Amino acid sequence: MTFLSDWKVSDVESTIYVVADSTASGVFRINFVSGLNATLARVYPTNITISTSESAIDLSISNLTKGTVSKVYVEHIQLRVANLPLNWPKHANLVKLVDCMPPENFDGTIYLTNRIMASTRFGQIPIYQVSFGTVWIEGEDRYLDEDKPFHEAYRIPDLLDWFFIGITLIITGLIGSRIQVPFCTKRYPYLTLMSYSMLLGLFVFFGTGFNAIYYNFDEFTYKILVATLSPFFHWEYDHLTSNMAPFLLASIVLESGLKWRKLRYRALFYYFPILLPTYLIVIGQWVSSSRFTFGLSLAIIWFSVEYCFITLQYRKEFFSEQNFTKHFVFSLLIGYVVVGGPYNWLSIALTYPSLFSSLGFAVHGLAFVLACLFFYKCLVPKCKKWNALEI
Repeated sequence: MTFLSDWKVSDVESTIYVVADSTASGVFRINFVSGLNATLARVYPTNITISTSESAIDLSISNLTKGTVSKVYVEHIQLRVANLPLNWPKHANLVKLVDCMPPENFDGTIYLTNRIMASTRFGQIPIYQVSFGTVWIEGEDRYLDEDKPFHEAYRIPDLLDWFFIGITLIITGLIGSRIQVPFCTKRYPYLTLMSYSMLLGLFVFFGTGFNAIYYNFDEFTYKILVATLSPFFHWEYDHLTSNMAPFLLASIVLESGLKWRKLRYRALFYYFPILLPTYLIVIGQWVSSSRFTFGLSLAIIWFSVEYCFITLQYRKEFFSEQNFTKHFVFSLLIGYVVVGGPYNWLSIALTYPSLFSSLGFAVHGLAFVLACLFFYKCLVPKCKKWNALEI
């Protein structure tokens, strides 16, 4: 798109939140990787003493008490990396663009979000974000989410293109529905396109779920935003892309492959699998003060189980002579989605055992079992009782 052609990498900014678990004082050193040069720093609270050089900023902080949250915002950091592409500004030396080293007597957590900014006709837009957290105890540190501590968002111009394509398709469908274009009525995938656009829009404008929370750590509204839209946020770019294809397949089959009699039935049977399983986990995490879960993995599982049970409920009608081919293809697509998830877990366990998460596997397995019980006992029987589908 022409409005993306004039984007240029401009500079780097970093937001650091220091959360103390005990009383501490001393020098917090903000280090830059080679190729960066800090030209301006803003620090909150303002009574911190600052000294700068080309490779670091030293912050002398006194009387840091338990529960204190100090924000350090470093902006206009010059980036001296030649030919950095807009869509793939990923380099081994850029993961930790800016890091923070606390004094030895500091116990607490440091949350960092580093962003490479691009100058565009719409203003400054981050084209690369990475967020990570470090926990410090008696001079020793460890990463939060040690298996995958760096939560990255990139390929923003590409995803912005696809976001506008999704919005354009929604508008086209609405116009087509208005002028009675046949495909733009009951079977047009409005809900899928809305979910797809929200998925991409959140990633483009906020980044990952961790980018949104860590960058705005002291703002409660962002925690509400991320909790509410947690199914559409993701841990990182790879997490987003691995969920996107199976979600779109299952979503289109469920929304447009089945012919829903009314919009309210379509919305109920579409959004229930997306929101319910994730919200149950998020509520539990909120109560226990844990960090939120993100992603559409549970929605993909529940979509697939829902379609399987609807197919069992309507098997005579779906696999009649006139409907057999259509629903056989839909069943193959859902079968691919169902088999693809366990296959990915198995391949990771065999090829990269260190990346395999037993807890994650258990949560997804439990979600599958709960989905089977819920749709078998509750929702799918109501589908036939309400006569929600046109056969």
